[in-house]
Amino acid sequence: DDLVDYPMADFSLIQDAVNSALDNDTILVYPGIYHEFIQLRYMSIKIISFAGANETIINPAGIGILVSANEVTIAGFTFQGTQLRDNTLDDYGIHIPPYQEGNKIIENNTFTKLVTAVILEETDSVQISNNVFTDNLASIFLQRSSSNIIENNYITNIIAVGIHLGDSEKNVISNYQGSVPLRGSPASKLVGFELKSPTFATPTIFFIRDGVEIWSKQGYMAPDEFYRALGEFKLGKSSESFDVAFNESTDA
Repeated sequence: DDLVDYPMADFSLIQDAVNSALDNDTILVYPGIYHEFIQLRYMSIKIISFAGANETIINPAGIGILVSANEVTIAGFTFQGTQLRDNTLDDYGIHIPPYQEGNKIIENNTFTKLVTAVILEETDSVQISNNVFTDNLASIFLQRSSSNIIENNYITNIIAVGIHLGDSEKNVISNYQGSVPLRGSPASKLVGFELKSPTFATPTIFFIRDGVEIWSKQGYMAPDEFYRALGEFKLGKSSESFDVAFNESTDA
């Protein structure tokens, strides 16, 4: 804080508080606008806003928070980038680079006007939940990252990419409850599969069994449409189990 509204605050910069923190400390951030590049290194730490995302804004100096730490929680902030004169975007929200161990939680934040809001590279055990993403070039970008949870996020006004899963497996997206594994991959990496449908659309959804395409859809699908197609794929459209699960006229 700037020590005007909250004169009892120990620091005026979040990075100064991080530098003075001990392992497993919690940093409580008072309302204000913080123009910073914050680095979290070699410790377990929680950074939580006192009053929530509407009143606690991180205006990234290139990157808002770079996470090179173990157990981390980041909650209750707005990460707001700067729109340049030519309307291009120039800032990033949270970046987790390769080979970071420990569980990480990113929750109850708002990300807006960023090149990429959240980037995970070769990282696992990250939970991204209950965040708002709006007016970003890319919202959530995973590259070679597995076993992460992305749930209950609201993504709107996508400029280019909502959620990107590049060479990333075993990530749970939204409230997906199915037992069929999900995998995100660029078309160039779909080697060794027997695919009949074109792959130029983003996204193209494939249901694959034993390396062979069974069904596909180009473009986004509503949840009810997706789960019905998944039921046909897993249970068989003419099966009694499918009728019980999806046909209203069938007794449960």
